[in-house]
Amino acid sequence: MKVDHLGRAVSSIYMFKENTKMKIFLIRILLAVLLSIFSQACTQDTELKTKQVIQESVKFLAASELPSAKNGYYELADILAWAMPASDSSSPLSLSSSPQDYNRFKGVVSNFIMSKSVRYEGSILVNVEGNQANAENILNENSWAVRLDGPNIGASEFQLDSGAISFDASKNEDIDTGPAYLRKKGFELTNLVCFSDGNTPTNAEAMYLAKYPGRQPTLIKYSISTGSSGKYVNWTIYFFGISWKSVPGATERNFEGKIQSFGDCPYKEFI
Repeated sequence: MKVDHLGRAVSSIYMFKENTKMKIFLIRILLAVLLSIFSQACTQDTELKTKQVIQESVKFLAASELPSAKNGYYELADILAWAMPASDSSSPLSLSSSPQDYNRFKGVVSNFIMSKSVRYEGSILVNVEGNQANAENILNENSWAVRLDGPNIGASEFQLDSGAISFDASKNEDIDTGPAYLRKKGFELTNLVCFSDGNTPTNAEAMYLAKYPGRQPTLIKYSISTGSSGKYVNWTIYFFGISWKSVPGATERNFEGKIQSFGDCPYKEFI
């Protein structure tokens, strides 16, 4: 009788061990299945993220396409929009803060060479509303000067300087190359500060926060200088950071922080 009970006990222990082995075996199979599913999910997630990255890259490249030229001339607004950094999908509303590769400007800027005064310089043939922006001159020079400056890693600013601006006889005024013109071309401009040392729009400058579809919000500055040879304008785009001297009027003796109310400017050429 004792032997019978002992046999049953041994048999129970054996069955318990077998069941335990079976459970461990099943658990291992379950873990393997779960691991396979998890791995597949991770792979699919990685593939999805890869596709998203590719799609974003395509969008980025599309936004960075060169502006179209007509008979070698580029529309001023197109040049400025193209020069602004392409929108960053991770932070599309963030202010531009990345240096720009100097090489990306070679496709549009002619005579692109290293410079002693700035990093690189060149020229671009510019039209405004399809019309020649520079006034007629003996040299028949219709290009605008381009200057790129910044550290070795990339450009921190893009400057575009006109020749003497052409006069629009139909409106009895110079061709509009300022913020009003850019707004008609789809730019959203917020006036940040405006300054004129002589309290005149003929020699003044203003800084704006510029927004444009597919581009990062960017700080840009518009300047007008007038002399005996005519009126000249400059557009400067800041890709990351600006020095104090770049703020309109900041280095002038009579500059005050409240020289103009925020977003206000008394000169129609800068509105």
